[in-house]
Amino acid sequence: MEIPFAVERLLEWWLAEVQDALGENLQSVLLFGSVTLGDFQPGWSDVDACVILHLPITQAEGQTIGLIHDQMMERFVIGAEGGWESGQVVEAPYIPGCHCP
Repeated sequence: MEIPFAVERLLEWWLAEVQDALGENLQSVLLFGSVTLGDFQPGWSDVDACVILHLPITQAEGQTIGLIHDQMMERFVIGAEGGWESGQVVEAPYIPGCHCP
């Protein structure tokens, strides 16, 4: 599966920011939706992701994530960085994962 350049650029930026903000609390990130199905439509589609955490997100982490999503809108939707064309960017819930041994 080939990921469009604009999506790749967006994900590289977003993942680095999320990893920095969440540190050891970040367990994994799962992509789903049109990007994984090969049905991404520039100018229409967003990027669907699910962020799995070791522990529930803290208030401080939540505020930082909110700022990241604000910056993402500024850079990619308003500024069209990396050739981004859509009015939407990454949509992602941040949920605690399984605490299995």
